[in-house]
Amino acid sequence: MVDGERVLLDKLKLARAILDRYAPAQDAERERDAGIEAAARWIDTRRDDFDREHGYEDPDTGALEYGTGPHAEAKREYSFELAEIAEGLRALKSEAARAQLDAAQEKPE
Repeated sequence: MVDGERVLLDKLKLARAILDRYAPAQDAERERDAGIEAAARWIDTRRDDFDREHGYEDPDTGALEYGTGPHAEAKREYSFELAEIAEGLRALKSEAARAQLDAAQEKPE
């Protein structure tokens, strides 16, 4: 084996060792991000269910309404709070996972 080949082989072994060391961390990060996304989706589902049960679509504007008065305002605030919680959870995800989510949301259906 020539010295240049030996140096290259040593560098490849070092690179492999580094990759092996970080692979478990990447797997754990993916699992963590998947758990965070599952929690955020669960909150999204709760919000959708709440909106269907307590809200209605205004026929003139198409906006989601909850009626008038203090109870309506409380319902609106609760719905928005659920949306903020889901958004806050998603902000905890890794940068790579957020980039994937952003790309998926930008795709036309």
